[in-house]
Amino acid sequence: MRELDFLPTWYPAIRRRRRQTLLQLWLTGLVAIGLCVWQLMAHRNIERKQHQAESVVTNLSQTRATLKVLEEQASLKQKLQVQDEMLAKIGTHIEASRMFDAIDKAMPKDMSLISATLETEEQTNTAAKTDGKSAAPKLDRRLKVRLEAVAPTQLDLANFLAALTNVPIFEDVAPTWAKDQIQNDHLMRRFEVTFNVNLDPSGA
Repeated sequence: MRELDFLPTWYPAIRRRRRQTLLQLWLTGLVAIGLCVWQLMAHRNIERKQHQAESVVTNLSQTRATLKVLEEQASLKQKLQVQDEMLAKIGTHIEASRMFDAIDKAMPKDMSLISATLETEEQTNTAAKTDGKSAAPKLDRRLKVRLEAVAPTQLDLANFLAALTNVPIFEDVAPTWAKDQIQNDHLMRRFEVTFNVNLDPSGA
């Protein structure tokens, strides 16, 4: 028996167009979603790049500030090295008036100073390094002071030596000789004392 088709001829065409339209809508939606996802990811990448650029700028600013501080410190260190070299060449300045004032304070009441001799001694010392190489020669300067005086008793001499020893800048305080001497019918003790003053800036 032959089947009869009561649907009009245009109906299948409409259904095909409807399916095509729905398919196009789905494809358009997928493309729109893909574009939104791509735009969101691109926006996040841009923000991340901006944060990285800001971090680089911040680090660069900090590095420049650190370099500036290091340059100032290097300049200050160079100036200090120049000053140290100048001090090493000329030695520590010792005021003679202050030194003799310290000697006068150390002298007992009845003691008299006969003479004073000041001599500068220079010695070149070469320190050895740990790697076996010798360092640059260093000039060791010392002011050698020689005092000749008279005192009533041996106790006055001992007190004078003790007082000189207590002066921080006086080193190697020691008597070289002592002998009795009659002065104005009084027995006196005549003696000579020597000590050193370090003129090296590092040891002063």
